[in-house]
Amino acid sequence: GRTTDAFDSFEKARALAPLVATSYFDSATALLLYRPDAMRHYKLTEPELFERVLSLYRRGLKVEPENFQLAAQFAETFYVVKPARPADGRAAWEHALKLASDDDQRDEARTHLARYAIQASHLNLARVYLEPVDDPRLATVKQALLRRIHESAKPGQLGPLPAEQQAP
Repeated sequence: GRTTDAFDSFEKARALAPLVATSYFDSATALLLYRPDAMRHYKLTEPELFERVLSLYRRGLKVEPENFQLAAQFAETFYVVKPARPADGRAAWEHALKLASDDDQRDEARTHLARYAIQASHLNLARVYLEPVDDPRLATVKQALLRRIHESAKPGQLGPLPAEQQAP
């Protein structure tokens, strides 16, 4: 009951404030978080629901095309979209990287791009993405990704893992 009321409220908010990006993002996030309820409410299949979510995010990004936080939130959505869309996810993170206004935002985008590069077996590209990442909050993530790169490499492909990147 209350969840479906929320969906209706989000629709009203978008109608009343079509130039407010967060109205699209909040609505998309609610649909994503409450997928079973949203699918019942709108009589959608899961792929149709994901299309609606992505469409809402895209509409929000049209309202605020230079907003890194919104671009990053959109890009993160591709981790849960089914079927997986790695090319779209990578493109969304590349866009977010272009919008990044400081090193912390660039580091965040680069770590995600490194994940996609590893997934596509582009291990050298993944290392290139990770090399400039120096945000201490991402140190554990960076180390884990570097280990994944090293473990995924064919013998002799990348050389040894530098000592500072090896597990203690």
